Amino acid sequence: MNERLPIAGGPEVRRDAAVLLHRYRRGLAVVLGLNALAALAGLVGPFLLGVLVQAVDDGTTAAYVDRVIAVLVVSVIAQTTLTWFARRSSFVLSEQVFARLREDFMRQVLALPLSVVERAGTGDLVSRTTADVDTLARTVRFAIPETLISAVTILLTVVAAILVSPVAALSCIVGLPAILIGTRWYLKRAPEGYLWERAAYATMTGTVGE
Repeated sequence: MNERLPIAGGPEVRRDAAVLLHRYRRGLAVVLGLNALAALAGLVGPFLLGVLVQAVDDGTTAAYVDRVIAVLVVSVIAQTTLTWFARRSSFVLSEQVFARLREDFMRQVLALPLSVVERAGTGDLVSRTTADVDTLARTVRFAIPETLISAVTILLTVVAAILVSPVAALSCIVGLPAILIGTRWYLKRAPEGYLWERAAYATMTGTVGE
């Protein structure tokens, strides 16, 4: 039965992640900045819509409505443009990270004793350089930008709710304890599930390859 290649522990993963972030800090800063701007531009629309509804309710002129609509159109175009550049930057960065991770993996595998590599089999080797690295690349490509956008949107929404009505803001944060408890429960159990999934991929890859 094939043995699996060594799996890094938590401290080693965090150390390597810090090195990787430092190596691509400029590209990551561009990705985060563009996504933050896209998130801010996306919040302009609902704000202007609220202003427009209030203005119509209070009584306004057609010229004012036209101006608000023009600004709304500009904000939508700005959000679309920023989102496109943000996605493009994240895709480019993810491909760079993908190539670096694959090179680092091959370098580390070649440094292992030959007997360890032979016992691992082709399934573990191929899955590490394809499915595993691609999963990390998708994290850079989608997870980091979407997490940032969600965080900015949530923060600004809560701040806006507090400014409008502190009582209304309670509905935004009342579920926070349940979210924190659920996230802590998930993070405690998730690593074993992900390791099992990766092992299943390695077995499947090895079987197909053979």
